[in-house]
Amino acid sequence: MRKLLSSSEGDGTVDPNDILHPVDIFVSHLVPFRTAWSRRVEVDAGGIEVPLMSIRDLITLKKKAGRDIDLSDIESLGRYEKEKRKKTR
Repeated sequence: MRKLLSSSEGDGTVDPNDILHPVDIFVSHLVPFRTAWSRRVEVDAGGIEVPLMSIRDLITLKKKAGRDIDLSDIESLGRYEKEKRKKTR
């Protein structure tokens, strides 16, 4: 049986037998699915279009999680958005 590490033991829930497959579990609806789906971003991943949560929605979830890694991610995502806006001007 595989043991899962809880988020209090690391940066998220991780299967130690497959550390490249982290899983975050949310037990409340911080962003309604239909809202998140309508704001999704489609990216090409090796010829396959993959829907991803918008940065805005991802920041909302990371603020709620509030772990050190999430707070760091929020800063990085904010810088990314700022650079992206500069390029589109």
